[in-house]
Amino acid sequence: MQQVSLFKVKQFIRVKTLILMRHSTAEHGSSNIDDVNRKLTRHGVLVAQNQAARLQSSLIPLDLILSSHAVRAIETASLVAATYSFDKSIKQDPFLYLNYTTQDFIQWLIQQAGTTKSILVVGHNPEISSLAHRLSDGKTDAFQPGTIAILVIDINDWKDLEVGRKVGATFLPPM
Repeated sequence: MQQVSLFKVKQFIRVKTLILMRHSTAEHGSSNIDDVNRKLTRHGVLVAQNQAARLQSSLIPLDLILSSHAVRAIETASLVAATYSFDKSIKQDPFLYLNYTTQDFIQWLIQQAGTTKSILVVGHNPEISSLAHRLSDGKTDAFQPGTIAILVIDINDWKDLEVGRKVGATFLPPM
């Protein structure tokens, strides 16, 4: 039997995974519907379900799901949670609906994260794509509705998260 070095084990334990997802395709805005109440379209539901299945097939567990309080984001997060049989509640926060800087987001995330290893954040553009871009050293593609960025970050504690940290990034645009 091959032995695994303690260094490799420590490296694996140190890693945190931040998954950023833009909500899926939503109804167009109108004067009859407040922006926060816009729902996913049928196509948006299918995209979210497909993206959730792709994420689950990556074998990344989810310890925490954070979502904007906007209906389209909650619906997207709920479809991912259902695919994962996620048995915890989705934490909704209006912060993710507002304009925020990367630094604001990092401080907010540290408050939410606790000791979790992997977090899914469902939010909106332009902030969610800007975040993925800044945290992955600019390795992002277009961030259309339903796009997922999986950021594997070499940190032991979320409080060590900062722009410029070593990050492995994988992007899953909708197919």
